[in-house]
Amino acid sequence: MLHFDTYMQERAYLGPAAWVAHTSRRFLAGCMRLLSIREGQTCQRTARLMHPRTVYNRLLCEIILSMHKLLVLLVLATPLAASGGRGNPQSVAARAEYSMGKLAFDVCRGGCDIFVMASLNSKPKRLVAGQSPAWSPDGERIAYCKREGLSGFGQIHLINADGSGHKQLTMLEGGAYGPDWSPDGNTIAFTASGTILVMDKNGQGVRKIIGGYGARWSPDGKQLVFLQYSAGHGSICIVNADGTGARRVIEDNSSVLEAAWFPDGKSIAFCSEREHKHKSAIFRVNIDGTGFEAVAVDERRSLFFPRLSPDGQQLVGDGFVKGSGEGDVLLLDLASHQASVLARGLHPSVVWEKR
Repeated sequence: MLHFDTYMQERAYLGPAAWVAHTSRRFLAGCMRLLSIREGQTCQRTARLMHPRTVYNRLLCEIILSMHKLLVLLVLATPLAASGGRGNPQSVAARAEYSMGKLAFDVCRGGCDIFVMASLNSKPKRLVAGQSPAWSPDGERIAYCKREGLSGFGQIHLINADGSGHKQLTMLEGGAYGPDWSPDGNTIAFTASGTILVMDKNGQGVRKIIGGYGARWSPDGKQLVFLQYSAGHGSICIVNADGTGARRVIEDNSSVLEAAWFPDGKSIAFCSEREHKHKSAIFRVNIDGTGFEAVAVDERRSLFFPRLSPDGQQLVGDGFVKGSGEGDVLLLDLASHQASVLARGLHPSVVWEKR
């Protein structure tokens, strides 16, 4: 289980190199103070009993032992420096097969706006008013939800990555939200009035799939994972892309808020409050309902909206500290147990690139 405890976050806050140097200096200073005390005591006790060479040898042994302890400390601290810490997303993904190519997310402060990052090192740039962005597989377009007024879910819109070519795709009574592109980029799944629907990339050919919400395409484009919710309990379900073969994967004792596929197509990532009321973590379960496990838990934040890298080693999601009023877009490395804040915002969508 991946566990990002508060101590590790605070220890990594300075940055790995600075933390190692700071701790090493404190340790060395302590050693020198200890040696000074011991040297004075030894000289007082042994000045009349020992040859000076004996005192010198003992002090030399203590210095060597202290330097050995310092070396051990540095070796133990090296993994933190290598794997990266908070605020260092480049280090978090350094050993991964895939890196984050493009990122889109929304920021809601009065109104909601979509921001994009062209790379891991770039600064967020406002693209358009809206929320819940979803990159097309080729990274050229973004489907998103745009609200009309302060109530309702609005409609699904489409825009090019450079801000041009805006187009409204849906005009459904009650609104539409939660777009997700099929792997081939030809079809978009979304939710409207508690129903999963699909349409082609130009907004044509809308058809109903099944009752539910939060649909996400499987890696091979043949199935959808979706959620059903009733009386405070959520269920994770899968269905064939043509609406047949629907079945429940797992029932949850909380309101499951989001699900996504692991790249092997054999397991699902989802966020749930099943272990801590009012605090969400990310879990994994096989599509046959077996192999349940927690994969990401944060002591400070509730975690939502998992998006897996194609090799399954990294996860981009959002984290929300209760009462903070804002969320963070996070990069979680499932191998090194490290987390980094990419931006302030929610509902991330990623275009991954192979190194």
